[in-house]
Amino acid sequence: MSTNKTPNYDLHSWVPQDDFHMTEINENFTKLDTALKTEAQTAASGRSALQTALSGQISQLDTALQSEVTTRTQQMGTKANASTVTALSQQVSKKADASTVTTLSQQVSKKVEAVVGTYIGSNPDAQTIDLGRKPAAVHIEKENGFRTTAGSDSTYGGLFTADSGSAYGVTVTDTGFILGVNKGLNITAHKFFYTAFFL
Repeated sequence: MSTNKTPNYDLHSWVPQDDFHMTEINENFTKLDTALKTEAQTAASGRSALQTALSGQISQLDTALQSEVTTRTQQMGTKANASTVTALSQQVSKKADASTVTTLSQQVSKKVEAVVGTYIGSNPDAQTIDLGRKPAAVHIEKENGFRTTAGSDSTYGGLFTADSGSAYGVTVTDTGFILGVNKGLNITAHKFFYTAFFL
């Protein structure tokens, strides 16, 4: 016969000196079976209650959403009054006048053209680069890429126009440009690259 009992389910618990009886084992199994069955029934009842509560909440949410959709649809279906429609139509129908369209077309059709070439410096003689028309600007660079030399005020490259080029020995003409004497851009026997831009 068992000396002790467990605190929760009152199951038989033996010590080494106890006589071991099969009936006590069966009593333990019977108590465990009953406890497990009760626990399972309680859990099933809890799940059922939870499902019922969730179903009710989902139904409420569905009703609320349907109501919101209906309200939004009605709002979207509201039409602007006649004055609003008229004002919008007038704005859409406005067209640029002929002079504006012509001006824009002329601006868009303008293309920048470029002509590239090279020359060899001829100082002390000036030299003329004939391009057949007047460039808007001329970009010149020395072959080695140097723009200036230490201790010298000579310029060997840059972008020049009719207004700015003369100070550096570049004179823009109606047919191209002229390289003056005693200037870095026309230094003897040195190669230069140029790009002439036309509008």
